[in-house]
Amino acid sequence: MIKMSTWILPAALLLASPAARAVDPIQPAAVLPDAAAELRRVPAAELGARAAELVTMARPEFRAAAAREVVAAALARRPTAAALVVRSIAGAHPDLAAGAAEAAASRQPRQLADIARAAIEAAPAQAGKVVAALVKREPGKYKAIALAAAKAAPKADADILAGLGAGLPGYQPFLQAASARFQSARQPVTVAPAIAQADQILEATARSMKSKPDQLLAGTPVASSQVAVPPGAPVFMPPFTPYPAPNPVIIIPGGTPVTPGGRGYAEP
Repeated sequence: MIKMSTWILPAALLLASPAARAVDPIQPAAVLPDAAAELRRVPAAELGARAAELVTMARPEFRAAAAREVVAAALARRPTAAALVVRSIAGAHPDLAAGAAEAAASRQPRQLADIARAAIEAAPAQAGKVVAALVKREPGKYKAIALAAAKAAPKADADILAGLGAGLPGYQPFLQAASARFQSARQPVTVAPAIAQADQILEATARSMKSKPDQLLAGTPVASSQVAVPPGAPVFMPPFTPYPAPNPVIIIPGGTPVTPGGRGYAEP
């Protein structure tokens, strides 16, 4: 007996040609055969496109659940296709990017960075939600997730850092302290430098509280008064490394411009 999904679909879509599947799915209901059986019928190269099509076929109110089921079925068919499937679903339905990415990461955690990049490249406006979902799933890999997200959406620093704090509340106080340091130094708050600073602050706070960083991250967020900010200015990282000032040019009245150190006075 064919396993039946709980997705509610129009009966016409089950028999129609691919071109006819654009019909509004709010129609008399039927149920779709098991997604795994559907995906076994398509070539591996078309797996992502067919996965997105199956999600689209579901009624809107069931698409979030459908996306998770389709991801599971697709990865059972081809475990290495996590990024391909997530990219296709997120591209067709940006609001499902986080759910699809989390479902894929739960089955293929070793592809976590690729999954994050695929979801965010397909739906950059969902960067914060994708990061939050993946960090909540794999809190120990928060740095890899955030850095992958930053590569996928270089202009989404604020959303990515907000998603990082939402997915890992224990890290939020240290991110806030790091951001404050950059802002006080009038430097942009971007993902890689902010995480580097937040990690330093986390380690300093753990030492001052006689604890360990992973314990602070896993527990109740520490109060801002307990955050130990090391002395000194924020760490400069490319492209924020300040360049030395150029040598001044001295103009002698009636003469020519002279740059100090630019003339060999020992020569005749």
